[in-house]
Amino acid sequence: MNEKDALFLSSFYPKEVRINQVIENSSGIIILLKSITHSHACPKCGQTTKSYHSTYSRRIQDLPILGKSVYLNITAYRYHCENTSCDQKVFAEELCGFTGKYRRMTSRLEDFIITLALNTSCEGTARICKQMSINISGDTVIKILLRNAESIDPECGEFIGVDDWAYKKGHTYGTLICDGASHKPIALLDGRDGSALKEWLKNNQHIKIVTRDRASSYAKAIVEALPQAMQIADRFHLHQNLLKAIKDALGREVPAKIMISSADSDPILSESPTMNEPDSKKNELTDDEKHRRETVIQIQSYLSQGYTSKAICDMMNTTYRQIRKLSKGDPDNLCRRNNSSSRTSELDQYKSIIMEQLSLKAEIKGIHKLLVERGHTGKLTNLYDYCKKLVEKNGIDHYIHTNILGVKLKKDKPKGHFIERNRILKYLWSNFDISPPDISFILEKYPFLREMQDCISDFRNIYVNKSVTRLELFVEKYLKSINKNLKSFANGIVRDFEAVKNSIISQYSNGFLEGNNNRLKMIKRTMYGRASLDLLRAKIIY
Repeated sequence: MNEKDALFLSSFYPKEVRINQVIENSSGIIILLKSITHSHACPKCGQTTKSYHSTYSRRIQDLPILGKSVYLNITAYRYHCENTSCDQKVFAEELCGFTGKYRRMTSRLEDFIITLALNTSCEGTARICKQMSINISGDTVIKILLRNAESIDPECGEFIGVDDWAYKKGHTYGTLICDGASHKPIALLDGRDGSALKEWLKNNQHIKIVTRDRASSYAKAIVEALPQAMQIADRFHLHQNLLKAIKDALGREVPAKIMISSADSDPILSESPTMNEPDSKKNELTDDEKHRRETVIQIQSYLSQGYTSKAICDMMNTTYRQIRKLSKGDPDNLCRRNNSSSRTSELDQYKSIIMEQLSLKAEIKGIHKLLVERGHTGKLTNLYDYCKKLVEKNGIDHYIHTNILGVKLKKDKPKGHFIERNRILKYLWSNFDISPPDISFILEKYPFLREMQDCISDFRNIYVNKSVTRLELFVEKYLKSINKNLKSFANGIVRDFEAVKNSIISQYSNGFLEGNNNRLKMIKRTMYGRASLDLLRAKIIY
């Protein structure tokens, strides 16, 4: 190595050391460094001394160079403390800012490892480092992360937010505390019963504003530790509580589906459709066939414009077979599912007998019995389908009020459609579009829904107008409600009235906690849910 190269490499190392030699082999690079200091300050008394005691060697791992591991063999000095009153007689010189005391890695390598560990699991960090020729284990990554996190003291202002998080959902929980000004996590506590929060608040008496969710344990802990602090209930959780009350009321009073009859609907069969429908009804396309017709038209249009089959497959998410099948022909015929088929049937040998019996208006049951006596082994339903096609194709006259199976029509069973309970919830909460006739029918059948609709509107108007008076009227009104869910919601507001009132008049909210909570869940999942609370705290606060 020439002098120019040595000078260039030395710029990456402290000025207190000199590069003596660089050894490169198949296993990596070893750089020999020698201290060039002539004096050093005592770490205990601070007095500078020039009295050498001895030398010592340190082996430190550094960032890899061109994919090769790098180790530094540093020869440094020990000094005598010349201060006779100092208890420290001998001390070793330290390369401050480059590596720490008793460290086996440079500070820049530790920073790189911490950056990896904050974005993946510690075992994953060790695997990545191994691919980069950095020799480290997962346990060492954890030690580095925990050691560096201990030196971090997050700043806590007068405004904080508190929320719970699930360490293992349904089993163990914790408490997350974030600073309201910086929106950064400042503490991660075990449990959500309020005891850990209470002890933490006692050590931070300067806090004046606390935003939180609706948990009564948090409210109690804040009152006991900081009686003068202003508590603010989170607006999101308040609306979430109301939504749960509406859901519970609907689930108890409204069925999963509500049948809405069509006044002008035709009678339907109890077991099978009638065979005497008018031609216009027979030719009417179903919703599925209408969608299929649009697909046929689109495919034929693309083909006429010169698009390739592959391009059409990509654009329409279909198959080559489907394109070949629908490329030619009338869309009105191709869209129908029950197209006529030229396939033969076992019943064709009895066709003349069946036609004769149908013309005599015989029932299918009787025809089936006759065919069985002549050796037929098929089922009645197959014969029904076969006879239906013959009747439609040949226009055979049948009784209007009976089908060919002889099952009478149910005239008193009207046709209609269903409205799901979930759609009603969306209508009440988000003004989801339901046709006026349908919603009129539903509100008339379930009049209590009007009260729920008014409750949602009244509660939202409280925050739109930022009116505490409206809140008082809301509570007074729904405490008298016969709906136990709305009454329970109003009672919950009464128990936490001051915090709810502050959520109306104050500009603060607990929204920034939700983002940090999601970040916490992401970090927990990268560690496969197996991290200790201390390690999770280090990752979220770092």
